[in-house]
Amino acid sequence: MTSMDEIDRDRAARRAYWRAQGVYADYAYSDAFRDAMAQEKIRKQRLLFHSRVRPRDTTVGELYDASANLAAAFHALGLRQGDAIAVMLPTWSETSLAYLAALRLGLVVIPIVAIYGGREIGFIVRQTGAKAIIIPDEWRGSDYSTRIEQAGEMPSLSHIISVGARNKASTVSWDDLINHCDAEYPAPVVNGDDLCLIIYTSGTTSDPKGVKHTHNTMLCDRNAVRASGVDVVVPFELDGPTLSVFPAGHIAGFLGMLRPFLAFQGDLITVDHWIPEDGARLIQEQKITSTTGTPVFLTTLLEAAEKIGADLSSLKRFNLGASAITPDNVRATDKMGFSGGRTYGMSEHTVVSSSTGDTFEKRAYTDGKITPRNQVRICDDDGRDVPTGQQGEVCTLGPRL
Repeated sequence: MTSMDEIDRDRAARRAYWRAQGVYADYAYSDAFRDAMAQEKIRKQRLLFHSRVRPRDTTVGELYDASANLAAAFHALGLRQGDAIAVMLPTWSETSLAYLAALRLGLVVIPIVAIYGGREIGFIVRQTGAKAIIIPDEWRGSDYSTRIEQAGEMPSLSHIISVGARNKASTVSWDDLINHCDAEYPAPVVNGDDLCLIIYTSGTTSDPKGVKHTHNTMLCDRNAVRASGVDVVVPFELDGPTLSVFPAGHIAGFLGMLRPFLAFQGDLITVDHWIPEDGARLIQEQKITSTTGTPVFLTTLLEAAEKIGADLSSLKRFNLGASAITPDNVRATDKMGFSGGRTYGMSEHTVVSSSTGDTFEKRAYTDGKITPRNQVRICDDDGRDVPTGQQGEVCTLGPRL
């Protein structure tokens, strides 16, 4: 069995290699946001947060500017670079603000899926030593203060920040924070290998598992572009609005919410709760051209569109991922006139491969091409490569790890 010392040496060698290639650098989210905001077309991108309780229609520039006050408010609470802050919110504009402000201050963000209960909250906060947590006061009939009470002792937790009108004496009001009058806060001095994100995977078989990411593992593609001057090649043009349906506490939701603040991608529409009829109406009304989801999202969307007579003709792409995908799923998208493709990745290693833009056969029966700078092996139980066509364990390696 490989020892931890051997693993640490291997990781150090790989970090040094990626730095030498320009893929790793001392470049943080705060730097990437600053550089992106210098481009007016990025600032003007529209952000539509669809919600039946907290809707908002805004722009990237407006939300980014507002996050400075929140970063200063976090600092006023005593949060400092390297401290962890848990964000347990649905996909609302407040969630984007929290992510932006925390990363601008150099905090470690801990997204928590909003459906988790007290046991999971307590486990995550205790394991990460989070000093603050942001929760809704209430959502979908659930009182989140009660969930905090059910989480048990959390010695590190100093602040419970509540979004909504029903704040308790034990919580900090979100409205007070975003109306903080002083937008000054110390800019972080960040090493690219510093921790910036701990994302938790499902705890269906045991406690949730925390995956640690640094600024380098999250921004390696951007660093590669900065080093080479050549932009990442995508197999299609970003020619219309995108609908994001993954929850903010999921790695895909986290990445999707931050992407407009890093690069131009066109208007982004998000939902805080998947209601198929709402999704079908949004595609029709907003002329959405691309979306991503599991097969469940796809099948319920198609059923809802047929039920209410929604027009999905603006859709050009449906990227399938985060669940088992069958050829029939891809066939269903093609039949409707928009190309379905698979994306393979995980919380530990995002976007390992993608079949977007490939032929039907490759989109239906493979997970596509390995994305730049990543490696994949299919191994047996002894770590040996299996012959082509045989089953084995998927082992991945790359700078996103």
